[in-house]
Amino acid sequence: MDDIKTDVLVLGQGIGGLLVTAAARAAGLSSTVIERAPTDRRAGVPHASQLHNLLGRGRRELERLLPGITADLPLFDGVRARVSTDTRVVDGGRRALERDLGRELWSIPRMRLEDALRARPETAPDALIPGRAVGLLLTPDGCGGARVDSTGGPRPIRADLVVDAMGGTSPVVAWLRAEGIEVERTVTEVDQWYSTALVRPARALSGFIMVFPSPGSTRGGLASPRADGSYAVSLNGIGAVDRPPVTEAEFRAYARSLPDEGITELLEGALLDRPALFRRPVATWNRHDLAPVAGLVAVGDASGSPNPLHGQGVSGTAWEARLLGRALRSSPSADGFPAHAGRVRSAVWDLMTLHSPLRADVPDAAAWERINDHAEEDPAAQAAVIDVMHLLAPVATLQAISRGEVPVPADSFWE
Repeated sequence: MDDIKTDVLVLGQGIGGLLVTAAARAAGLSSTVIERAPTDRRAGVPHASQLHNLLGRGRRELERLLPGITADLPLFDGVRARVSTDTRVVDGGRRALERDLGRELWSIPRMRLEDALRARPETAPDALIPGRAVGLLLTPDGCGGARVDSTGGPRPIRADLVVDAMGGTSPVVAWLRAEGIEVERTVTEVDQWYSTALVRPARALSGFIMVFPSPGSTRGGLASPRADGSYAVSLNGIGAVDRPPVTEAEFRAYARSLPDEGITELLEGALLDRPALFRRPVATWNRHDLAPVAGLVAVGDASGSPNPLHGQGVSGTAWEARLLGRALRSSPSADGFPAHAGRVRSAVWDLMTLHSPLRADVPDAAAWERINDHAEEDPAAQAAVIDVMHLLAPVATLQAISRGEVPVPADSFWE
């Protein structure tokens, strides 16, 4: 069987794989995608059934990769909200003031977002091969392709660049280790639990509800409107202390324990399904940036699989894909991309561990009080806090706000 040669070989056709294909096309390169499941049977990530909001960073990067995609989102059940006039945010027991800050938040089921991406011609590869990657074609100079088991039998596929977009269960790190190539892995124990149900409100409502844990508690909740008028309600907590329930009565009781009555009032309506439980025991970050293998990169959960609580997953993936496209325009093997991907993952990790007691560089309880005070007094400070939460500004911005300073604009990486 003849070898296949392509510019970019993409392993996986989830959200990451679709965006990488679009990035390769924009760079004028051919792409071949390996996907083991037909499109209509893709299960998606384990938390695909959970509530999903699209942060400002994610929407910005999607629009850069696929101009006009924002206008497409309502066609795929996307619902837009203005921050913070259409959002009810309670953080640290305090409710944020309602002001139009010129920011957007979108609610869209993750699988419907994937449908929206598939509908765009830019995400279609030059070749789609049903099958699965079973190994890499490694040489002393780096990676030159992958071995693929497909319906036509095993075959090598050669490429200038192999992109691992196989998600959090990707075997690529294990394949490298078997060849004596170690990839450092950062593992953060989170034991984060989510319980999500669909609710039909008893009366017409609009907007989002976001209740973040108060000091001394791990309990929180999110409620996002859906296109059909129902709401996705997600209750969250740390398993060892506050594991959310799965029965209807306990679900409502858990909501009543939150420091805001918004979700409790929403749950006066009828639950449309049994709460679905999801657990993320650890967050992992594969440090391909520290010892990159030439011709091989990773995006999305294959690069780093964070705690989804802050909704950074799709945003980080889209950010990586856009930066990969930029690197491909300079080099067919995307030289320099691993370092940029490392910065993206670092930003995601900083946001994920924002409230970690193990970090000395994040605001403590007193600093958060000052941040909230400044945000109430100054709309610019409130907008800056929102930008941090939407991956549009670095976490260091918060320390400046806590001191009453005007945040220094971040470098061009954050544009």
